[in-house]
Amino acid sequence: MSVFCVKCGTENNEDYKFCKNCGALLPDLNEGYTPPAAPKNTEENERIYGIEKKHLKMFVGQNDDKILYKFRGMELADSKVSWCWPAAILGFFFGFFGISFWFFYRKMYKPAFLSVAIGTLFYIVQAFVSFAPTVELVSHIAELFSPAMYEIENFELFMQSFLDKISTTAIGINFSGIFSDVEKVLAVIFGGLFGLYFYKNHVVEKIIETTEEYSDVEDLDDRLENVGGVSGGMAFLGVVIMLIISSAVSAALIAAVLLSI
Repeated sequence: MSVFCVKCGTENNEDYKFCKNCGALLPDLNEGYTPPAAPKNTEENERIYGIEKKHLKMFVGQNDDKILYKFRGMELADSKVSWCWPAAILGFFFGFFGISFWFFYRKMYKPAFLSVAIGTLFYIVQAFVSFAPTVELVSHIAELFSPAMYEIENFELFMQSFLDKISTTAIGINFSGIFSDVEKVLAVIFGGLFGLYFYKNHVVEKIIETTEEYSDVEDLDDRLENVGGVSGGMAFLGVVIMLIISSAVSAALIAAVLLSI
């Protein structure tokens, strides 16, 4: 049996003590409670996480019906997880950098830059893993230009060492690839499970801030659409940041290899 809030009329589970919408104390079912007529579930009075649905739709914009359906499910289940396909797919292809693309697209800048920082850390570790064997291999290649290497005894020893270094380098590169795959798996899990949780917190926080600042209804509607929605330009910025960071790390690795010869 459901229990309806006497203050706002919201339907709640019978084991709830307080209204999930307004926080008012709910009537006791054991004390002669008579349920009122359930209010019509209209756009005007429906709320998710205490926010009017019409405001949520204005703020979310693209794919609002799908996202609000997920929000409603998270609220009813009192859960922090709900699968987010865009974040999971981008994480599969680009790791934590990919998750940042979706965060930037949805104008969530704090988690976006956090994802960039994590992605950068993973990329640096991958470069470091392959650095040492690469240095040794390049130094051996440089020795090919030494005439003394072509003496029969020296050349045989060199070729044996050269083949060993190729094998070591291949192992390092393979390990770096495995590390990259691990990052992508973690990104898929993290982005897929918690992407919408971060977005829900962002949406609720920004709507509350905006409604407190703008009292006029028309200004509020326009402001919600401007503050919320999506931004293809910010998503492109995320791609540019990834390219700059990956290029910088690669350039630093190449320079370190050349300097160590």
